[in-house]
Amino acid sequence: MISNPESAGPVSPIDAATQFVWIVGHPIGQVKAPQVMNPLYMAAGDNLFVLPAPVHPDDLRCAFDGARKVGNLRGWIVTVPHKIALAQWVDELSLAARIAGAVNAIRFRHGKTYGDLFDGYGFTASLAARGFNTAGRQALVMGAGGVGSAIALALAEAGAASVALFDIDRSRAVQLAARLSQHGPAGTRFEVGSVSSAEGFDLIVNASPVGMAGDTRTPIDPALLKPSHVVAEVVMTPEFTPLLLAAKRLGCEVHPGKQVLAGQLEKLVEFFR
Repeated sequence: MISNPESAGPVSPIDAATQFVWIVGHPIGQVKAPQVMNPLYMAAGDNLFVLPAPVHPDDLRCAFDGARKVGNLRGWIVTVPHKIALAQWVDELSLAARIAGAVNAIRFRHGKTYGDLFDGYGFTASLAARGFNTAGRQALVMGAGGVGSAIALALAEAGAASVALFDIDRSRAVQLAARLSQHGPAGTRFEVGSVSSAEGFDLIVNASPVGMAGDTRTPIDPALLKPSHVVAEVVMTPEFTPLLLAAKRLGCEVHPGKQVLAGQLEKLVEFFR
């Protein structure tokens, strides 16, 4: 028992007015947003904290319906595998979220929910920051889930000539290619791709969980890569996945997944203020 509370150490900044943002996914151990966003909020004097919240897909609807009624919960940051499912339940979606059919941020206000999608912006912004010009390029995006949808749309908005979409569930790639062809920028060709060849691509993107901590697989045979390829990841842990390690050995320029968070960080921080 602590007889003198003042001797217990630093006083927590959390009080009755504190607001929270949950980062929701399954698994959740790979997320980096709390470590990056909380110091920014604290430095700015915002009484707002980001907390990881593991939610199994079977419990997602129940968790979402309950969370929107919590008075001090500002919203959710959404990670794998919930981005597409949650987009169906949000009251209002941004244009990017509607076209991609996915969300990675949901704001709760006055009983209503608003969803947006910053993964694609974060990806192309981080590429541009490293000097990569997307305009006129040919891209292969492996993974047609929430983050893959966002990246494919953002590449088109940045002027990519073509985006080929691959998914182990071919129907997902077919549906995404059709949706983006109908609603995405007219100057980009969207098609269903393959991982049997990397010929003709400038940019190769892993937008799937393959290579996440403990997974030694690669989404494409590294022997197909050439030094002219830029190889990018969305997986954040490990920073250098088996795909990126192989690409580096072959002389490719690589783009780690943590850059995707860095590219969208400012927008995410502002979204919940």
